[in-house]
This record gives sequence, structure tokens and C-alpha cells, in this order.
Amino acid sequence: MLLVGEPVPDVALLAVRVVAVVTDDGRGAAAGPPGGRRGLTAMRERVAARGGVVEAGPVADGGWRVRATIPLEEAS
Repeated sequence: MLLVGEPVPDVALLAVRVVAVVTDDGRGAAAGPPGGRRGLTAMRERVAARGGVVEAGPVADGGWRVRATIPLEEAS
């Protein structure tokens, strides 16, 4: 169950890649402990290691969106 103000996840499995999008309403949330390696830089590094990309930024309604696109490995 999502509560008001919580991020809204959206995940799609496509034939060649996984796309995960998380959007919030822009009200913010409590920061996690420092040094947790959970920020955008860490996300970008982890997704890039799998050949993907992370895009992040504000959306028109004042919220924030993070979108990760990760290619699937070809079947052997």
C-alpha cells in the first residue's frame, strides 16, 4: 500500500531491456544515513556497470523522476 507522498514505482519488462521509473510528488523524504551508497551517483554507477543509463530530474508538476534503463543479456 502506498501512502500519500510516497514515490510511485513503475517497472516494465521489455523484450530487450528493463525500464524502471520512480516518480514522487516533490515533497521530499527524510535523508538516509550518510555514506550509504544509495544516491544518484551510486545508481548511475551500478546501472552503467550493466550497460544501462539513469536519467533523473524534475517533472512539470513539481515532482521528481528517476528512470533507469538496463539492457537484458542475450540468451546463450
